[in-house]
Amino acid sequence: MTPRLSATDSQQSTRLAGWLTTVTGLAAIVAVVVLALAGHETAAAVAGAIGGGASATGTIRVTVRIRR
Repeated sequence: MTPRLSATDSQQSTRLAGWLTTVTGLAAIVAVVVLALAGHETAAAVAGAIGGGASATGTIRVTVRIRR
C-alpha cells in the first residue's frame, strides 16, 4: 500500500511541478535566443524542441477516485 499524502504535501509537489515546468520553458527560450543570435540555428531548433518536449511532459494529471 502506498502512503497517503497530506493536503499540504500534495500542494507542495503540485507547486514544485509547476515551477519546474516554468523554469524549463524559460531556460529553453533563453537558450534558443542565445543560440540563434550566435548563428547556431540548428542548435537553437534542437534546444527549442527539447524545451517544448520537457514542458509538454511536465503537465499535471489529476485522478479522482470516489468511493461509496
